Amino acid sequence: MLERVRPRLNHATVVAYLALFVALGGGAFAASRGFVSSNGELRGCVDAEGQLTVLKAGKSCAKHRTQIA
Repeated sequence: MLERVRPRLNHATVVAYLALFVALGGGAFAASRGFVSSNGELRGCVDAEGQLTVLKAGKSCAKHRTQIA
């Protein structure tokens, strides 16, 4: 079975997997940057039913919602 896998694992495959890993990691980092404040705190709002909404940095909660951190 190892004979089948070994020919596929070449330089191009390793570079392609590395590029995919970097792209996905960078995308996740970029997506999370807007929600974390400068001190590393993640803030959100919760309503009476317990529904949580994540806030972007610098934003505030709407009426009838409580801010949490």
